[in-house]
Amino acid sequence: GEPRSLETGEVVYTDQVGFWHRGIGMKLHWDPLTPSITNVVYPHVTPATKENPFEIRFINRTNTTIYLDVSVWYMEMTKSKYREVVEFVRGLMNYYRRYSV
Repeated sequence: GEPRSLETGEVVYTDQVGFWHRGIGMKLHWDPLTPSITNVVYPHVTPATKENPFEIRFINRTNTTIYLDVSVWYMEMTKSKYREVVEFVRGLMNYYRRYSV
């Protein structure tokens, strides 16, 4: 879904609202709630460990209460199954990229 004002329900696109996040293989970076220049929504798939967890921090620098849909999926696996699970997830990602326009 699109970010919306809780009070009015109007879509809110601004670089003053967004989130910082990072994980293994992904440096800490800012994703503002602005329209995508590619017009493609894509999932982030990031492995995490106890020593290197996935981190996400939402920031709202406006005076508007904003809500948005966010899905976070966690998969737990043994080290021996890691490669198998990564290949499965890559397959899902490739399918999603190919057919999500």
